[in-house]
Amino acid sequence: MNNLRKKAMSILLCSSLLAGCAKEADITASSTESAPTTTEETTTTEETTTNETVDLPDEIDEQLQIIHDNYETWMLQPAIPNHDMDEQSLQIANYAVTDLDGDGMLEVIKSGSAGTAHNSRNIFYEVTEEGTLELLNEDFATEWASGPDLWSMDEFGYYTDENGTRWNLTSDCMSDGSYGCVYEYDRMSIDNGIIIEPVCYEKFVYYDFETESAVDLHLFYDAEYNEITEDEYYQITDEYNALVEGTSRFGWISPRVDGDLTQPTLEQLAESYQTFIGS
Repeated sequence: MNNLRKKAMSILLCSSLLAGCAKEADITASSTESAPTTTEETTTTEETTTNETVDLPDEIDEQLQIIHDNYETWMLQPAIPNHDMDEQSLQIANYAVTDLDGDGMLEVIKSGSAGTAHNSRNIFYEVTEEGTLELLNEDFATEWASGPDLWSMDEFGYYTDENGTRWNLTSDCMSDGSYGCVYEYDRMSIDNGIIIEPVCYEKFVYYDFETESAVDLHLFYDAEYNEITEDEYYQITDEYNALVEGTSRFGWISPRVDGDLTQPTLEQLAESYQTFIGS
C-alpha cells in the first residue's frame, strides 16, 4: 500500500484502530503497517487542549450551561438493577461536547469500552429548544452489541449527502475470537435517530486452529460482509474519501479526577466544544 493511500485512509477512517484490538490480540509489526492508524490514542481535553480560550456565541454558552446544570442526567451511571451493565465500571470512558448533526444544538456524549471483547458503548444527549436534554439512544444501557470506538478516535471525517444528512465516518475494532480482529468502518448519522451503517471491513487473522499454527492473513469485505479483493476494498474507501468535506475532533474529558467521579467544569465543556469546531 503506498503512503498516499495510507494517509487518505487515515483521514477517511479517522480512528486509533489498533487501540481496541491490541487489548485482545498480539498485533504484529507487519499488520500494524497494513492497518490505518493515527498517531495518538485517546486523550482528554485536560491533557491536550492547547487552543486559546475564545468567546463563543451566547446561544452556545447557554447550551453549555444547560449541559453543565444537567450533569446528573448524563454522568456515568451505576449498575442497573437486574442488568449487568455498570457504566462506572467501564475500563475506558470519556465525555465530549459535539454538534455531530450540524444543527446548532449541542450534544454531550459518553463513550467507553466494556467486556472481555472491549465492546464500545456510546450514548448521546442533545440540548432541545425547550432547554432540556433529550436522550437520543438507549443502546448503551440495553444492548451489548459493539458500537463505534468513539472513545479511541481523535480526528474523523464527515460529509453531507444529497438530502442534507451529515454522516460522520467512524470505526469499530472487534475481537474475532482469540485468533484475530475485525475492523468495521462505518458512517454514523444522528440527524434522525442514531444510524450506523457499515461501509467495509478489514480482517486480520493470526492463528489457524485447524493447523494449530501462526498465520498472517489480511482479508477484505464489503458492507454486506462479502469477501472482496484488496483493490475492490480501496475502491470503496476512495469513493468515501472523495466525499469528505471536512474533519472534526473529539475533545475528550475524563470523568474522573484522582480516581473519583467528578463533574466537568463549564470551562472544560467549552474547551471540548472548541476542540470539536477547531477553534
